[in-house]
Order: sequence, then structure tokens, then C-alpha cells
Amino acid sequence: MRLTKASALQFARLSGFSTIVTTASPHSFPLVKSLGATHVVDRSDPDSNLAARILTELNNVKPTIVFDTLSEASTQAPAWDVTAPGGVLSLTLPPTVDTSKEEGAGKRHVYHVFGSSH
Repeated sequence: MRLTKASALQFARLSGFSTIVTTASPHSFPLVKSLGATHVVDRSDPDSNLAARILTELNNVKPTIVFDTLSEASTQAPAWDVTAPGGVLSLTLPPTVDTSKEEGAGKRHVYHVFGSSH
């Protein structure tokens, strides 16, 4: 597991978030739950269904804050799809999602974040 993901899970839990969803291989489910995840989705399932599986875990309630620690194109698309209107998607790599259709009060935002211990 990437250090970014482990840190994000722990920081989210310590910050008081009550619902924390992540993806992982089934053998890692106990580990990510011990780090703070409240819901875990099998990442080995096809990515085309990832957003739907995440929303099922959340009873079809879209989160207002989504942090994609991997941030590859294959993970950004479902992360963007589950982000609520007016919500924020934070990425560790430059965005590849199309935000051109976002407008008005329900406009979602994408932020490329960076942190370093050096």
C-alpha cells in the first residue's frame, strides 16, 4: 500500500470523518480498516463499475470530499463520478478529468495537492 493512502486514511479518521471509503485487494481489507477505513471496495473488480460500487457502499449518497491518492486516469474518472455537486476532488497527480461542463452553484472542483517531508 502506498504511504499516501495509509496516511490519508489515518488523517481522515483523526480529523473526525465518520465515513471513509477506500479500495483495496481483499487480503488488505483488515489492514485498511485498521487504518481508519469504514468501507472497503475490492479494487480488482473492473474499473468501469467502481463508481457504482462505491455509491452502493454509501447508500447512493455522494461524498462532498474525495481524495484520490493514486490519481491515475483510471482512478480519477470514478472518483469524479462519485463527487457530489459542489464537492471537491483532491488529486496527487495533475487532473485528467473533464471539468469543462461544471458551472453554477453545483460546480465541483478539482485540486492537485502536494506534500513533502523534504
